[in-house]
Amino acid sequence: MFQLNYQRFLYIIFIFCCFRYENNPDDWKKFAKWDKYKYTRNLMHEGNGNFNLILMCWPEGAMSAIHDHSDSHCFMRVLDGDVKEIKYNWPEDGSSKDGGLEESSVTCLPAGQTLYMSDELGIHKVENKSHTDKLVSLHLYSPPFDFCKVFDERTSKRTRINMCFYSKFGEKQDVKKCNKTQETKSSLTFSCKS
Repeated sequence: MFQLNYQRFLYIIFIFCCFRYENNPDDWKKFAKWDKYKYTRNLMHEGNGNFNLILMCWPEGAMSAIHDHSDSHCFMRVLDGDVKEIKYNWPEDGSSKDGGLEESSVTCLPAGQTLYMSDELGIHKVENKSHTDKLVSLHLYSPPFDFCKVFDERTSKRTRINMCFYSKFGEKQDVKKCNKTQETKSSLTFSCKS
């Protein structure tokens, strides 16, 4: 009997759902919640605890911190706009002479294209490469995760942050409440980043 590993199974599901999907903003606009200054993570589906489907809304020029994926697999479909992804080596796999992170690749993709990322490939940051247009992207994470590590590009120092959603199922969440909850669990100040 043919056996499929979990990563391959997710890839097939995502390919089926997204590559065959003809983007229609009416399908996702109720989930699109925006912040004027930073990107937002908007939960669309929890996938019975097996995955999270998240719509991310990136205002002009917004970018994530350099981050890992807590052993999760991430498929990112660009729905509207242009994305820039910068991958870095893990600090222990190679850093610059001054101890900073070392870039391994840069990828720019328009709407309709898909990226894949996992910790096996390194760490990365994602940004809206436009300073005049917004970016909307659809992310499937499996397994779901509620924390990740962010990295200082100059020093390679890593810091664990807890994750929260700007909105869930089309309803904006109380981000201030989320921040207070995060502060009681950790001495870190949290901002909604991926």
